[in-house]
Amino acid sequence: MKLLFTLIIFTLSLSSSADDFSDAVANYVDGNYETAYQLWQSLAEAGDAGAMFNLGILFWEGKGVPRDRNSAIDWWQQAAARNVSAAQYNLSLVHYLGEGAEQSLDQAIALARLAAEQGHDYASKRMLPVLEDKLSREALTQIDEIRFAYIDAAKDEELATIYAGSNTAAPILGLLQAETPIRAISNDSLWSRIEPPGGILVWVSSRYVDINDEGATINGTGVRARIAPGTDQPSSVVGTFEAGDRVEIVGSRDDWKQVRAPKSVSAWIPTRNLMFIESKDEKWQQRWDESFNERLAAYAEQPINEKLISSINITTTKQITDNGNTPPFRAAIVQTKIAEVLGMHNKNSPLLKLLTMGTPIRVIDEKDLWAKIEVPTGLYVWIFGEYLSEDNNGWYINTDYVRARSEPSTESTSSVLGVLEKDAKVIFISRQGEWIRVKARESVFGWTPIEQITILERVTSEWKKSWSEAQL
Repeated sequence: MKLLFTLIIFTLSLSSSADDFSDAVANYVDGNYETAYQLWQSLAEAGDAGAMFNLGILFWEGKGVPRDRNSAIDWWQQAAARNVSAAQYNLSLVHYLGEGAEQSLDQAIALARLAAEQGHDYASKRMLPVLEDKLSREALTQIDEIRFAYIDAAKDEELATIYAGSNTAAPILGLLQAETPIRAISNDSLWSRIEPPGGILVWVSSRYVDINDEGATINGTGVRARIAPGTDQPSSVVGTFEAGDRVEIVGSRDDWKQVRAPKSVSAWIPTRNLMFIESKDEKWQQRWDESFNERLAAYAEQPINEKLISSINITTTKQITDNGNTPPFRAAIVQTKIAEVLGMHNKNSPLLKLLTMGTPIRVIDEKDLWAKIEVPTGLYVWIFGEYLSEDNNGWYINTDYVRARSEPSTESTSSVLGVLEKDAKVIFISRQGEWIRVKARESVFGWTPIEQITILERVTSEWKKSWSEAQL
């Protein structure tokens, strides 16, 4: 199936500047792309998300401006952060195809789910089924001999988190009690795909479920499977059903049905949270049967796991490590669907990166309602070209104490994001005049609103594992 970028411009402004926006649309239709660019750029700088998306189209197609995939992606990221579903869809496709950005199926699925949650039909009915089928097929090719295990929660904790993908940025499917028996379908040193007792349960809108004497079936294509009965947070989309899919209804609430998840939804858990046994024994089977019934009963009584929700939203201020030492940073995770990392502590500063829910971060400092943070995958920054060199091993800093900036200039709008030492390795991204855009993994920092993150009480071993895994 061929998947297409959304290259149809918005024709209505997403802000109050409707006249200028309409003028830009008219110029675009007439082929006056440079004029359309100038009008949309002014609106985008004033915060119009539709204009941001349209600028991405112009840069992607090279209309009115030189073709620049990096600039297109930058504008789509800003629009996506403002909940423009078409931008989220395009970024999903960018990561799926690896055009202008890192190829990542997990990131593609996460962004497609965001677009689907906001009603983007192509994302839910065409894109997600393709991506989830690919993920499912990849997972099936990795199936080893099924192993048996128990949940081994982190120290001083009774619950372990299960995810919809093999990374902590994937939607959270639920929590499992310590000593719950599970089947490990595949595993490596970091992540294991598991089958919990009772399977994975999701919610689907009742209007898409037909019930007759033979059971229940899905009556639409690309019907969204959610982790809670509703369309608001924390009800993330974790998969889709196809027309005619048979489902087993295990509960209901208001206009929603709770059913077993489609085959495209897999449950993943960090391998460190599993305690494997040599073979299935009578004790494991007894606990499996008991847990099967307990989980179904728990779902029926309390479909939305309040412990899960509260674990995402707890914010504390004092922090120590597991061994009692005070670290030079505070451990935190992203608590919103998408968090913006900006060049300075104000909304008008350059967008450096988008982070998805569950991403581990380090909080270095706080100012007003902003947190200065370090992210595990690094940031895209600008370096003056003469301070960079290249050899057979890649690009590196060739002098001491080089400033990394948010924009390719030394103007006041270009903030210093960090200082890189001589021989520091970086990844070349693009060039603009005498400046080079690179990805720096260390010693660079951005700012994010504190409301978008959860600061943990301590630097836990689980957080440290998540940070290390995110750096891979």
